[in-house]
This record gives sequence, structure tokens and C-alpha cells, in this order.
Amino acid sequence: MLDTPILPLINTLNNHPCYFTTSSCSGRISILSQPIHQTQPNKKSKGGSWLFVSQDPADPDSVISLLFLDSPTRSEPEPESELVLRFEPLIVAMECKDLASAQSLVSTARSVGFRESNITNANNKHVIVAIRCSIRLEVLLGTTEFVWYLVHVANEKMEETEKERIWKKKKDTDTNTERERI
Repeated sequence: MLDTPILPLINTLNNHPCYFTTSSCSGRISILSQPIHQTQPNKKSKGGSWLFVSQDPADPDSVISLLFLDSPTRSEPEPESELVLRFEPLIVAMECKDLASAQSLVSTARSVGFRESNITNANNKHVIVAIRCSIRLEVLLGTTEFVWYLVHVANEKMEETEKERIWKKKKDTDTNTERERI
């Protein structure tokens, strides 16, 4: 599946001679209907069903009409369940030419706010970098006003991960380094 919201970033990164993507997720806003009582005690996941998933900012009014009784488009939550809104940020895994290019990419990603970016693997064959940040959200939902507010917060967080800033900063850094060599 193509990760359309970050396709320009992925294409730009893949056109650089030192990098190529191995996996990516542009981030998403989702709502899960999960059982209140776990049926299998040793299982980490509670299970449930996805009522809403989007890799784009969400329209709060559409989400509210999806969840609440007076809406014709309402999705039916699981019996004895709770609704959880989640925002999960962008993550991109990159294979790098060498350790120096990996360190440069991590430094650039961290400088633009992706503070959890790091080198996840460095051996004789592969050097892998994960570009990621800690801007997450997971909240139980309640009233329509609270849902509306949280959807706005999730949208703001999605915008904070502004995907293009990573590569713009990297290009600026590479250009300045090239100028210094001349």
C-alpha cells in the first residue's frame, strides 16, 4: 500500500544516493471500540474493532456523526466496550549507505523535532535509521464536545509532524556542507 501523504518525502529520500526507505507510516488518527473486559487474561491486546482510521487530518463533525446515536452514519461499537481515540505519528525506516550518512540523517531528524530518531541497526551489511517522534495520543472518548476537541488536538499533532521539514533541513545541511568543502 502506498503511503500517499508522505509520498513526496519518500521519493525525495529515495532519490538521495545515501538512503532508501524500507518501510513507512505517515501517521494516523483512529478510533477503536475495545472490550472493557478482557476475555483472554494472558493476551496483551484487548481486541475490538476499528470504527475510524485516517492518515489525513479528520473532520471532527464527521467523527462525531460516526460515533453518536443521532447520526445516520453511526458505527456500532462492541457491546460493553469503550471508545479510544489514538494518534500515532509518522515513522520512516531508512537503510543508509554507511554509518556517517546514518548519523547525519539522525542528526537532521532530531533537529527538526523527531527526537526519538535513532540508528536501530548497524552491522557489516546494513545500517538502519528510524525517523520518529514521541507526539502520541491515546484517550478514552466521552461527550461529543470532548470528541470534537480531541479530534482537533490529533489534527494539530499530525500537522506538528510536518513530513517535509525533515528533508528540507537535510537538503540545507548537505548544501552548506558542500559549500564548506569548496
